[in-house]
Amino acid sequence: MEIKLAIVTDNTDLSRNGMLQVSAYEHKEFSVDQVEILTVFYTSPVGEGKEGGFVAIPKVGQLCTIYKPDNAPYWLYMNSVYGVTSEVEEEYYSPIDRVFGEFDKTLPKRTKTYNSSGEPITQSWSTRNGNRVEFCDANEDGISFVRLVSQRGKQIILTDSIDGDSIMLQNEHGDRISITSDPSMLPGGRRAIGLECQGNIVIKSLQGGIDIQTQGQDINITNTAIGDDAAKIFGNINLRSYTGDVNINSYSEGGQINLINSDPDGSINLKAGGDINLDASGSINLKALEAINVVTMDIFNLDAIDAILKNISIVSLYATIPSPPSPLITNLAYTEPPISAYEDIDLPENDFNE
Repeated sequence: MEIKLAIVTDNTDLSRNGMLQVSAYEHKEFSVDQVEILTVFYTSPVGEGKEGGFVAIPKVGQLCTIYKPDNAPYWLYMNSVYGVTSEVEEEYYSPIDRVFGEFDKTLPKRTKTYNSSGEPITQSWSTRNGNRVEFCDANEDGISFVRLVSQRGKQIILTDSIDGDSIMLQNEHGDRISITSDPSMLPGGRRAIGLECQGNIVIKSLQGGIDIQTQGQDINITNTAIGDDAAKIFGNINLRSYTGDVNINSYSEGGQINLINSDPDGSINLKAGGDINLDASGSINLKALEAINVVTMDIFNLDAIDAILKNISIVSLYATIPSPPSPLITNLAYTEPPISAYEDIDLPENDFNE
């Protein structure tokens, strides 16, 4: 078998059979002699015919070794060579490449093959533009990982370590989806799924439902946006339904549904195009530190099986009599002084029942 050192001069092959053109040469006392152009066929460690296999055609200018078996009339590609520079391959690098250090033949810098002590720690496969796959059993921080990286920095990272045990999908801006393992010091804690980005998060189901459930702790929805004071468009939490109801239910024993606005100048508003119904198996309690105002443009009805009582200092009943007066409310004493405390109000019959 014959083996030669060569430079790839052309990797274009319209037949798509893996043919390369190389310049083969021999060294004689550090000078180039007998340069010849050869056609070389690419070889792969794994092949499955036209269905699949491992293929990585070397780029033009790459130093490589080629060989010709004893029982074959053609040359075959063996592997790429690093750490060696020859007079022949210099012609494939521009003066700019040489000024900025691209003329050296060290291993690809993006993959960080060696640690600071010069020990090889990472195995990788990368393209000239930076697309790469990296395998590391333990880097200088003791972290083991598998990483798939695009030329613009999008990554899928599988990390095995005490501090960052996780699977992470991340773009070049740092927006990410992470799945942590056990243990993990990442935000969210152990065995958590996190979504983090600078833009919008959209969850959309076209024909199915969306279920959010937990059997562990609370479900919290928090908006900490500062908001736009001029436009008043940011900082809200909105629940909308365009074809059905909005239901808030509590099924726990003694459970409560609380609507709380802690701002001294804030308010809680209930508004409906139709009726607003309050229905309780127990009491309905209204408490205010200031006035309780009830305004209606129609009849005001109070129905009680027992007496109507008052237990505050002033209770005033007023009615605005339409013209002509309505027979339903003509018997209501609407300008009388307040009734004394805890005294039953004797209302004429049929005042509120006719």
